[in-house]
Amino acid sequence: MSCKVIGIIGESKVGKTTTLKELFDKLNELNATIVDNKQQVGEDERDFSCVFSFHGKEIAIFTMGDVVKDLKKAFRTYSNRDFLICAIREEIKGSIVKDLSEDSEKLYLVRDEKDKEDDVVRKEKREEIVEQIVSLISK
Repeated sequence: MSCKVIGIIGESKVGKTTTLKELFDKLNELNATIVDNKQQVGEDERDFSCVFSFHGKEIAIFTMGDVVKDLKKAFRTYSNRDFLICAIREEIKGSIVKDLSEDSEKLYLVRDEKDKEDDVVRKEKREEIVEQIVSLISK
């Protein structure tokens, strides 16, 4: 089995982790089964990892996407899952995408762009990204 990666790419503090938390909540709403409980990763209390079973597929979420070595470790850890959905800091995406092109069956890049829009518009964008991810993992 080859793990497909969905990366939310953006600069620091644009909402990558918030979007993945909203995805976690959405999968709970959709009655996905938790395979590996949500647990904090790294020093930032907002960062977490977990694994769901959803429509017969195993979906890993990993939010600590600031450091290449942490992401590469996550790619190895979750390589036996159907999907890994992760945050990827804009500054490191080049080496990550290059590495994944060899290791991953397919890479989806979902951008969460930094902008000066109000909170309502940003929340709507996060909701769109969550819906897009749910659509990708439901196929």
